Amino acid sequence: MEHWKLKALIIIGAYFLLGRNLMSVYASSSEMTELEMCAAGIATEYEEKKIDVNSMSTQPMSTLTLTDGTYYMSNFMEGGYLYCAAPPIGRRTTIAASGKKIQWILNLQSNGYYTVREAEHGAFLECGNGTTPVLSYSGDVLTSGRAYWKITVTGSGCRIYSKNTGKYLKLNAIGSLSSANLSLTSTISDAIIWRVINVNQYGNSSAYTYRELSSYSTTVQTVNMGQSGKVTTTLVPSAKTLWTKSTDFSYLDQAIKTGYYYSINADGSYKAILPAYTKLKVIHKVTGLTKIINIPIKAKASLIGVVPSDSGERGSGILTGKEILEGAGKIPINYQYRDSFNVEEIANAMISSELFIFRGHGRYDHIVIGEDAAIYFICNNLPDLSEGSSKIVAYVACLTADPEKENTIAEMTNKRGATATIGFTDTIKRSKANLWAKEFIDSCQKGCTVQQSVVNAQQFSGINTAKIFGNAGYVWR
Repeated sequence: MEHWKLKALIIIGAYFLLGRNLMSVYASSSEMTELEMCAAGIATEYEEKKIDVNSMSTQPMSTLTLTDGTYYMSNFMEGGYLYCAAPPIGRRTTIAASGKKIQWILNLQSNGYYTVREAEHGAFLECGNGTTPVLSYSGDVLTSGRAYWKITVTGSGCRIYSKNTGKYLKLNAIGSLSSANLSLTSTISDAIIWRVINVNQYGNSSAYTYRELSSYSTTVQTVNMGQSGKVTTTLVPSAKTLWTKSTDFSYLDQAIKTGYYYSINADGSYKAILPAYTKLKVIHKVTGLTKIINIPIKAKASLIGVVPSDSGERGSGILTGKEILEGAGKIPINYQYRDSFNVEEIANAMISSELFIFRGHGRYDHIVIGEDAAIYFICNNLPDLSEGSSKIVAYVACLTADPEKENTIAEMTNKRGATATIGFTDTIKRSKANLWAKEFIDSCQKGCTVQQSVVNAQQFSGINTAKIFGNAGYVWR
């Protein structure tokens, strides 16, 4: 009997000691930092809710083994390569242009941490003051631990953090990527994700995880004023074999007045503001591959008037015309009546509008688009109208079809691609010109031919000096 009791006490004691040990393990793990828990393989809440920075279905990195070797290290969010400088910076550059300046030698140490040395001179990447990483040639970086880095591989990319500080390596873009620098942070974001690409496997068609973009094409929607559009990129090779996402691209408005014709977002979507056939620069930030494309924004009509330098007015005819068109459902209308315009504005409005009416001063080879500043729109400023929406252009201005001159602006506009253009062979009075513009617009929207619209405007205003170039039988719908 006493023997049985002794065995029971031994079993109960063993279970009690095991329970205390399990609780001790749990308690000690709860006191570990999140980074230490991840490194030890202990599940954390963050690991259960990983952010997906790889939204374009790229290959997972679970098969990637970071053996000792030479690597390219490219920031996943900003697209810049870790570049040999002091301090290291991310930079828009191509592989061929940089050589060893963007190559880094990774060596796994016995303690499970890596050292990271730049390939050109052998300097160690170290945590510096704990805020800003630096390059160091000092031998004490290893004994002090400042040059030791933990590199964890996930389906989204690699995270690199300092043994000494427990903080992640982050790329900061300052203005442009060529001015970027590094810092250390505890904050989880796309900026701490890195592409770590073995130099020997870069571009290897059999190692899809490591491939980088070789080329791309773009398509752009044609939209009306006020609508939204998007620049779509087609990647070569396809997105499934690339480490590429939408924010690898930047979009730079090439217009003189940036943000004037459209506003563009980081993902390539944009909101159309004014009619334009203007340029946009698309840059793949990782490789530097660049394209210049056109953003086509249409208007049904552009009615442009220049405020005279004296006390008169030129806006009433085109303003009434705007109201007529809107009442007939012919929208959108780009109506602008102000002191001056620049050449780019006039060219964009002309190429992107089916009906373009100008009210202001003119001569055989130009129209005046700013009287006080003497700004001229000359024949050489005419865009290739065949590329856009231009159908009817009417210069309601003096001598824009001067019969004593060759290659007048009205004639040259037709030659540059407008279906029909109208100019005037003589001077015209301002008040009658306003009446002519209003009646011509009204007749066009009613479905009259260009010829009949000119006749109607002549009868309404008393001006009989309008001359048509091109297709007088064209009907604007």
